[in-house]
Amino acid sequence: MFKEFKKLFLRPFLFTDMHLIHDGLSLDITTASIHDLDEVMTLQSAVYLDYQPWTRQTYMYELTRRSHIYLLVKTNDQIIAILGISTKNIQEAHITNISVLPSFQNKGLGHLLLDICFKLVREADFSKLTLEVDAQNTRAIKLYKSLGFYETKSIKNYYDNGHDGLELCKHINK
Repeated sequence: MFKEFKKLFLRPFLFTDMHLIHDGLSLDITTASIHDLDEVMTLQSAVYLDYQPWTRQTYMYELTRRSHIYLLVKTNDQIIAILGISTKNIQEAHITNISVLPSFQNKGLGHLLLDICFKLVREADFSKLTLEVDAQNTRAIKLYKSLGFYETKSIKNYYDNGHDGLELCKHINK
């Protein structure tokens, strides 16, 4: 019973900041806080040129939720990527956001963040991981499917820009 309570209301995801070299880049991966909000909004503006999926208030709310974790990837003290994970229920975690600055895309950072995500979700004892992706984002869909995600449903006009979304799911092996 306590395990289920912890998953939903306490901090189910435990992460220790890390430093690593990836594709020649010196990276620091840390948990995000409300103090990172300005930089997170700058990242979002650079990634989503035609619309802003989340407002500042949404990020403020997300960053303070105990059942959520947001990881930042930094190089030279600049945020270049973000990953958000939340709990949906006692069996399911959900990727709320994964974004990589355009100038750092195609360097394996999305794959790196997803590998960290899988580890966190497995350690928190979730058996399923879900996410939504823009149906037109073929590069992201290809990455997700290569990592074991499969489509569970299509969602018409899911995004504010009118694009359809796809819900994807991955079963997490213990």
